[in-house]
Amino acid sequence: MNELQGWSWENVEDFFKKYGPEGDPDAFAKFTRVGTYFDGLATLVQRGFMDYDFIPETTAIALIGFWEKFEPDSEVFAQVYRRPGCWEAIRNLYTRLQKTEAPHPGRQEYYEKLAKTGEASNSND
Repeated sequence: MNELQGWSWENVEDFFKKYGPEGDPDAFAKFTRVGTYFDGLATLVQRGFMDYDFIPETTAIALIGFWEKFEPDSEVFAQVYRRPGCWEAIRNLYTRLQKTEAPHPGRQEYYEKLAKTGEASNSND
């Protein structure tokens, strides 16, 4: 997840040029695995197969970071994949987490440093 947080792109075309299946197949595989993981967790919670309380205890910070990073282009990703509603479960879980979870101290600074340098340390961890 930290590697994905360090990625940057100007628009979706630039994303696919840098991190897509033709531009960087390994990066694209990582992106797909992480997105599928969070979508699966969110879908399990949404359908009642997993208790919501499990998410804040385990993966809330990573899910929030993923969604904040990729949400601006999520509708275009859904069009590219021809999957209307792609990541809708993640969006719903993110919204629920925003209502119930306190922000992680230093999260934004951590991600900004990671995006600029490719590495970051967080004294709040």
